[in-house]
Amino acid sequence: MNDSKVISEYIIKETLKNGVDQVDVLIVNNTNTKISVRLGQIEELKQANPKSLGIRVFKNKRKALTYTSDFRKESLQKLVKRTVEIVKVTT
Repeated sequence: MNDSKVISEYIIKETLKNGVDQVDVLIVNNTNTKISVRLGQIEELKQANPKSLGIRVFKNKRKALTYTSDFRKESLQKLVKRTVEIVKVTT
């Protein structure tokens, strides 16, 4: 899964289907660049595009938060399940 809107809609649908009262989804996609210059020449050039996703759910005035950087569908399914399980036992 790559499209942020599709991922968010999927997570919202799945968590609500599992009986939570409310859900928030946060997806962050950054671009980080590091350039080192020595004596006027580029010595090092690095670029990274880290992505992360957070789920916050509420049920009966309880809250659970989970986080991942793995956007595979199987991983997102497990994350939704784990988040719903956590909110059931949180005080």
